[in-house]
Amino acid sequence: IMDSARIGEICGAKIVTFHPAYFQGQDKRMVLERVTGEIAGIMKEIKEKGWKIALAPETTGKGSQLGSLEETLEMCRRVKGLLPMVDWSHLHARDNGRFKSKKDFLEVIEEIPKKYLNGLQMHASGIRYGAKGERSHLNMQHRENDFNYKWLLEALNEKRVNGCIILSLIHI
Repeated sequence: IMDSARIGEICGAKIVTFHPAYFQGQDKRMVLERVTGEIAGIMKEIKEKGWKIALAPETTGKGSQLGSLEETLEMCRRVKGLLPMVDWSHLHARDNGRFKSKKDFLEVIEEIPKKYLNGLQMHASGIRYGAKGERSHLNMQHRENDFNYKWLLEALNEKRVNGCIILSLIHI
């Protein structure tokens, strides 16, 4: 993460995003505590170096990974300056097809503290998933994709969320 932050700082990037951890059979709260402590140390080092780059843990697509929306927001609550990266497709896969209507997107936006909704970092793509969550990313038009990015965009507009969203419409 520090190498990415250093290169990002040199290139003028605003954030470095990352998947925080796998649980690997360990207690979820213990993993959250450990990862949060490590991230706090990294943030301290970034601040000491005078870098402007921010860190943003990404919501993840499998229950075996640290990165539910709740866990991601908890990390951000615990570590000053940490920003959430909301990967909507990962949330969809993690909960085995979570977004079945625009209302489902609106409900998740309500879970995100308002302080993050102005400048929210986001990602969305087509996604293949199974009982254990994400299997692979897909083109939005792929027949197996049931992630409706138009509902997402409508919900973001309705809730007046702004920020940066990377829409991966086509994966090569």
